[in-house]
Amino acid sequence: MATGGASNIEGSAGGGVVPWAVINGYGSSDEWAVTGMATGVFVDDFTLKVIGASVSYDNRVELSFARQRLKLDSLGGDLQQDVIGLKYKVAGELLYTTLPQISVGLQYKDVDDFSLPSAVGARDDSGVDYYVAATKVFFDVLWGRNIGQRHTARHQGQSGWTAGFWQ
Repeated sequence: MATGGASNIEGSAGGGVVPWAVINGYGSSDEWAVTGMATGVFVDDFTLKVIGASVSYDNRVELSFARQRLKLDSLGGDLQQDVIGLKYKVAGELLYTTLPQISVGLQYKDVDDFSLPSAVGARDDSGVDYYVAATKVFFDVLWGRNIGQRHTARHQGQSGWTAGFWQ
């Protein structure tokens, strides 16, 4: 499981589409870490491109930024959004304790051009998401293999609480 170098599409440490509890970089006590990222999804109907960066201190607090661009290839249209995140590690460790790493965070999201989102029912061009995440790696669990689990519960500014994913 990538712990320090993986980022999700919203710029924070982790991977995929929801924040993980991990903090970016490999910094430890009294150390800073900086991570940059660029990723994309290229399919027939749309193209998503994301660039971002995050900085953390003391393996405890993380500040992140991502610029997302969604191009609707088949329908036409272009959406761009900035995501600014703040994450704080509350307890636990990803690897070396029985308690999973638990973090709380928030993300401020702001859409550049609100015409397309408003046409499909969005109420605001910006909002704040709040989340609680737990992430843990269990060693030598299944036929000598490690298993990683993550779960995120998130309150999205537009739609209320949603659950993340177990893996």
